[in-house]
Amino acid sequence: MLVVFKQAVTGLVAAVGWLARQFRGMNRSFRTISALMRHTWMIDPGYANQHIGLVNAFLGGRMASLFDDDDDDKKPIGFALAPSSASSSASSYRRVETSLSNPDLPAGSVGVIDVRGPIMKEGFCGAYGTEDYTTELNALYDNQQFIGAVILVDSGGGQLSGTPTFYDAIRNPIKPTVVLVNDGIMASAAYWLACGADWILASQPTDQIGSIGVFCRLRDYSKALEQDGIRDISVYSRRSTDKNKTFRDALAGDTTALEDELDEAVDQFEAAIRAGRGDRLKPTPKTDEPFTGKLYSAQIALSLGLIDGFGNLQAAVDKVIELAAAQPTPDSTMHSASATDSQASALAGAAASAPDKTASSSESALTPTNPTPTDPMFGFTKLPALAAVKGLAAADVTDAHISAINAELEANGFNIATVNQTQFTQAQDLQQRLQAAEDAGRTATAEITRLTSELDKFGSQPGHLGSKSPKETEITAGGSSTNPFFSETDAEVARLKGQRA
Repeated sequence: MLVVFKQAVTGLVAAVGWLARQFRGMNRSFRTISALMRHTWMIDPGYANQHIGLVNAFLGGRMASLFDDDDDDKKPIGFALAPSSASSSASSYRRVETSLSNPDLPAGSVGVIDVRGPIMKEGFCGAYGTEDYTTELNALYDNQQFIGAVILVDSGGGQLSGTPTFYDAIRNPIKPTVVLVNDGIMASAAYWLACGADWILASQPTDQIGSIGVFCRLRDYSKALEQDGIRDISVYSRRSTDKNKTFRDALAGDTTALEDELDEAVDQFEAAIRAGRGDRLKPTPKTDEPFTGKLYSAQIALSLGLIDGFGNLQAAVDKVIELAAAQPTPDSTMHSASATDSQASALAGAAASAPDKTASSSESALTPTNPTPTDPMFGFTKLPALAAVKGLAAADVTDAHISAINAELEANGFNIATVNQTQFTQAQDLQQRLQAAEDAGRTATAEITRLTSELDKFGSQPGHLGSKSPKETEITAGGSSTNPFFSETDAEVARLKGQRA
């Protein structure tokens, strides 16, 4: 009896679990359909057309079960490359399948996140979305055992929503990030998120990079509905004249407003690339490349400054070690990690022994800096000279620090400057003295006005031209004005006679 009861409970639990997975799958499928139908997309057209059959089948309900995935079936979002205890050389790193939030990894580890397939905000069909990638990367930043991250990319792009947020996370200045095109394509939305990295490598000359643009696709089902005997009627409030107007105008053949929205998205896309790539970007003024939507081979992408060179995973790890060794060690802040002594030692040893396997367009080493900040919505600005003084006491900030910071700010387009504590104190003292002088000046002006008013009450006093008091005016009134021969002497005599009287 007890065995039967336990079997019944086990069966009930299994049934409830199955129903929960079905509802979760239905909810996920609905959100996926919503994203496919309503969101703006940044995806290479050729890449999109290769998947359009799958999308049509999904939208038609013929492949719904394919998308009812269980979160437990997902592969790990990434893995760790941990240095062996025997050597701190970059070539000695070993792969560890673990969460990037694992605090038990060796110091000096490098995290690897694998981004492949169409980019969606939410995960589906066993794949992860930008929400998942962002969460995992921030966990890596918070884990003190990691010195940086390599992001493998093989994607033709995808959904606009969620991409800028992942880009912001990649541009976090605390730890260096290197993107490696994983023997494939890095186009449109995939390039938007990748250009926030400190360094970008292609693995093969055949890799495709670019397609910097935005588009959307609308479907008019009105004729299909009519054939099925369905008449679709939309009724709007008299006060809702702009509700869905862009969409309604586009279906009617006027895509002007929709094109304006897409142009705004492209402007933001271009601003993100210019902020992320900075002086490394080499656009062509006459043709406006690479901002026309063209897809390039890796070699041409290198000449345009979209990438920094060629290499494999080992070269990407070597670059992370190099950038981390050159980066000042910050104190612990939000999405940051303060390096321990063992981590610093691992960095120093690995940087010294790591071979240079990166074929770069420039022989000079690049500091972990993404210059030319343009818009705060596109994340953090990487300023190493400024980061170098983080955590220092005011007395420890030297004039050399200040000069380097000001030069860096000017080079990156900031119209501000920094001063040391002594200069700041002097400026405060001068400001207080100036305020006191202005207050004293106002007080003196008020006193002068008061005294002048008091003096005016006495009129003009005797002098070389005689008196012109109010009394004199009364005596001479009617005399001097009517008698042209009435002199000032006559007036004075008349005044004195009046006093005797």
